[in-house]
Amino acid sequence: YLESVDFPNATQIDKNLFAGYTRLKQVNLPNVQTIGSQAFSGCSNLKNLVLGNVVSCGENTFEGCTGTLSIQGIAEGIYSFQESKFSDIIIRTGENGNTICDYAFAESRCQNVTIEPDVILGSYVFSGCTSLTSITILEGVTEIGSYVFSGCTGLTSITIPEGVTVITRGTFSGCTGLTSVTIPESVTEIGESTFEGCTGLTSITIPESVTEIGQYAFYGCEELSFVKLPTSVVVIRSYAFAATGLRSITIPENVTSIGMYAFSTCSSITCRPKWPPYFEGGIMNSCYIYVPKASVMSYKTHPSWEQYANRISYFI
Repeated sequence: YLESVDFPNATQIDKNLFAGYTRLKQVNLPNVQTIGSQAFSGCSNLKNLVLGNVVSCGENTFEGCTGTLSIQGIAEGIYSFQESKFSDIIIRTGENGNTICDYAFAESRCQNVTIEPDVILGSYVFSGCTSLTSITILEGVTEIGSYVFSGCTGLTSITIPEGVTVITRGTFSGCTGLTSVTIPESVTEIGESTFEGCTGLTSITIPESVTEIGQYAFYGCEELSFVKLPTSVVVIRSYAFAATGLRSITIPENVTSIGMYAFSTCSSITCRPKWPPYFEGGIMNSCYIYVPKASVMSYKTHPSWEQYANRISYFI
């Protein structure tokens, strides 16, 4: 019949200690460092769980738990929250470090996530959380690990906070429900496979701060039909916009390098650089290329572009 646990000085919770306590509603363990496997498994009526900076946590520790989870950090605990059903997860700012380890909440059934300033997210932290519909990342978060939200198919929109400089590899890959993305002016690089397979994304605004777009960054975004590349972009990696809905693209004037098949679905490419950028090749047979009038011969004779000489003309 236990409904509340308040152990402010406890540092360890043993394996299975509260497993099956279906009447447990409130748990406060602000200083616990180690939690054994399935310690709270089956606590299906849990309303509020407060944890501090957890050092180690066993697998499936919170399987079936519901309610709100408030936590500062977790250093080690792959799949600790797998199959948990917390409706709300709040990752708090802490005094002694704020790191959430790889895979900590992967494949859990959380719905809403709030990440406070100075929190560092490892790789795959929320990967495969298909019930996740809302993410609030507060300004002050600067580092987001690889594939953190990959496969979160219920996510429809995301706002990346000011201060993040790199959107890392695969961060939102496979988020098929994603239709709206806000990228701040602090971002300088969109990493490899960042939005790969986001089939619901129809357009995106890339800010004037971005200098590099990674390989496969938007690969497989089938509904992506419009992208305006900013003048700040210098490098576009291979397959960056391959297998998308793009039919035309304008390459801004400062681009110096374009990877293989970066725009493989486009039938029209307007290339504004006066001097031909390095291009690894790979365009549709029906694709026409438009360049500055004074640069037509430079493009037609450049080693990267000469194979497309009969399709190069100038734009007006």
